[in-house]
Amino acid sequence: MLNNNSSLIYDSCIQLGLSMHSAKVYECLLVIKNPNITKIQTKTNLDRRIIKNCLNELTLRELIKPKHDSSHKIEVESPLKLQLLLKYQEIESGIIQSKLESFLPKFIQNQDQYNQNQLVKVFLGQKQFENVFNQVLADNPTEIRHIGDEQSFLDLVSWNYYRVWIKNRIRKGIKVRDLTYPFRQVNEIMQLDKNELRETKLLPKNFQIQGSIFLYNKKVIFWDSELPKLILIDDVATYDMQSNLFEILWMLI
Repeated sequence: MLNNNSSLIYDSCIQLGLSMHSAKVYECLLVIKNPNITKIQTKTNLDRRIIKNCLNELTLRELIKPKHDSSHKIEVESPLKLQLLLKYQEIESGIIQSKLESFLPKFIQNQDQYNQNQLVKVFLGQKQFENVFNQVLADNPTEIRHIGDEQSFLDLVSWNYYRVWIKNRIRKGIKVRDLTYPFRQVNEIMQLDKNELRETKLLPKNFQIQGSIFLYNKKVIFWDSELPKLILIDDVATYDMQSNLFEILWMLI
């Protein structure tokens, strides 16, 4: 621990949506004098390439002052700036969450009516869920986007199934963008992001979604972790609406 407030600083960085490496680098910048990449590497034991990526992320998130000349000087913002960014994010998250809740299609609550039009299909149980996600890969989308609680999904389908599914996805060249809450295997997954054709961003803890939303090939999957129930919606208007909300969140986090 770099100092008595290290854990609080690190947790705040994660809540802001920074990667774990960037949170570690920010902690380090607060305690070393005249920081440079060599000093950061000595303190954190991180690879220089990773450190440079972290510095870029911290600059984008306004926790490092942007350079206006060719110097290598690194000017870190104080924890007060971190606190202000968290407050701003809390306000933004509340607005986005309110919009998300208001935009969720009403026919989820009236699924029987829409099942008749075959816009909505409902699946229950682990085996049906696995069949649906195998079919997602069979549909050969260019990209799959996910937002929500990945841990509850893994608890149902198993870690082994998920790893096999990832290998099959990579074999097909299907990319993923993932907005998820921190979970047990998130460190392992994020370290493999590049090799597994995936970008992962962590949702702030105050942004709560029950279950998950998956977007692909103009289709939407709503995964309810409480029931558990999976709803597959084949509707362009619903897809476009959820797609726009996802992109807004992706830019904000």
